[in-house]
Amino acid sequence: MAKTSAKTSAITTIRPRRAAPVFVCKKCLKRVDDGPALKRELKSELKRRSAAQGVKRPRVIMTGCMDICPKRAVVAASGATLARGEYLLLADGDGAVEAAALLTQPGLNQSAPITSPNSSQASPLKRSSRMASTGK
Repeated sequence: MAKTSAKTSAITTIRPRRAAPVFVCKKCLKRVDDGPALKRELKSELKRRSAAQGVKRPRVIMTGCMDICPKRAVVAASGATLARGEYLLLADGDGAVEAAALLTQPGLNQSAPITSPNSSQASPLKRSSRMASTGK
């Protein structure tokens, strides 16, 4: 009699208990003047937003170069922004509130204007979409 065994798949899909991670370029973070302050502001804002929603905060993961290399800004991305084909360029910690909102909202409209809610000046946060024609 032949022995039959039920094979299980080598791939298992799970759902994490926390929000999707946020990726920050550590090379950019070292180059800007207030890198540690910017990281601290972003982490605290993500923590505050997550506590208000009743979920665990997303982890902030330091990555290698994302090959965008802006001057005087830090590249940040999350699963939500990458799904939209966007990277965020954070100039300083003042944009942490807006950045946390963009990094955690999966259904955000790409054509939404980027303005600071407290002032009429331009926001220190910029959106960047990678162009397929750059060859990188």
